[in-house]
Amino acid sequence: MILLHPDEVTRFEQQYALYTRGRTKNSAENECHPLCEYGIVEQGKKLSIAPLVSGVPALIELMLQFLAWGEADSFLDMINALDYQVCQLRLHRALNEIEKTNSAVGAAMHTALEELPSWAAVRFAIAPATRRRLALWHKDPGMHLALLCRALKAEQRLTGKAVSGEGCWTALGDFFIANKVRGFIDPRISHWSPDVNLRAPRLNDLVPVDAVSPNVHHISSPNIACELHTPEELAAAVKKLVAVMEFVGSAVPASGQMITRCVKVVAAVRTTEDGVGSSSQHSVPGQILLRSSATSTYPQIASALVHEGIHQVLYVLESGERFVDDKALPIQMTAGSPWTGRRLKLHSYFHACFVWYGLATFWRRALRSQLLAPSTMDLQLMEAQLNEALSGFRQGNPADRLLPYREVICPEAIEAVASLRDQLRKSGELDVESTVLRRSLRDGATVLANSGGCGS
Repeated sequence: MILLHPDEVTRFEQQYALYTRGRTKNSAENECHPLCEYGIVEQGKKLSIAPLVSGVPALIELMLQFLAWGEADSFLDMINALDYQVCQLRLHRALNEIEKTNSAVGAAMHTALEELPSWAAVRFAIAPATRRRLALWHKDPGMHLALLCRALKAEQRLTGKAVSGEGCWTALGDFFIANKVRGFIDPRISHWSPDVNLRAPRLNDLVPVDAVSPNVHHISSPNIACELHTPEELAAAVKKLVAVMEFVGSAVPASGQMITRCVKVVAAVRTTEDGVGSSSQHSVPGQILLRSSATSTYPQIASALVHEGIHQVLYVLESGERFVDDKALPIQMTAGSPWTGRRLKLHSYFHACFVWYGLATFWRRALRSQLLAPSTMDLQLMEAQLNEALSGFRQGNPADRLLPYREVICPEAIEAVASLRDQLRKSGELDVESTVLRRSLRDGATVLANSGGCGS
């Protein structure tokens, strides 16, 4: 008997079909939908992203257009399709290798995958934990193959298949399925133990918030003190996240779509520091670590989600080759961030330029939407986020710090990053602080007085 409610199955079918929406079964060959201008090409063991039609803009140019936060469906269709192709190729390559070394395990995994409904098979294939374990299985085959098999077993149980053995976590960390136990606990209400089923809360009924599974321990930062949330703390954190997602989706719809379609799981932990911290890794796109506390404001959380969402898109676009090949330099070079002052590797610095540009265009749109249809979001805190994003561009062109290393940067990429400041300058945002709000007030726009609301 299936453990999920029919409505939940329908949501999963719709959600995970987005990863295959950009693919069609052609009578001659399997190729991308015409809306997907790029596809994955295998070159031996290497993967690359190549245009499927002539005359299409460079990938980084498409990214720049996307960060204007206009129509997003076709671009995100391409991102999901590219991501899924990479995950599928890596998965089947690994399974073929596993079969050569352990035929019984490899064959069993192949069979389990083929028997899963398409939505469950996609869930397993795209899960960041699956990708991490497939990359590491050679180093410790016993441990990683066992974890992969348990994750497959969890998906089988989720779809109603009777599978013997101990309880197991899904690869996304959003369900724990105990053997012969029905019903789920909510980690926002009670503590979890391995003899009961668990269902993680979700943002917009789509993005799971994992605060309990072993995956959280694997991605927690060793340099920052993080702790697991208590049920009460998790309930408060998720409540804030849900409110933020509602705001982001209504204020700047394209950015909300980006988060729900490109962030596969939010690992939520508690930090002892003020504010919000977030991080993600190029090797496991779709998984973000969010460190929050009771003092975290709604605008800070919104910035963290948009920030990491942009990273996830860039990671997918770099599935073949990175825009910045800083490993080609004889020594590791860094550049000082004009936003935080931290020294960053060149690849991270390149990402930072696009992330902060995307945050600037996001908050500019969000503030304008608030002036037209005010909510309880604190306008001053929103302005602070905008000014922080613009601060690095107000000091000069951040691209100048990359120019000495242009030989290791894709030509289209260096051109695109050099244009970011001009884009903001043309909009007038670099002239004075709080430009959007000041201009609107000068023109007579009515702004509701803020009474604390979400940002208090």
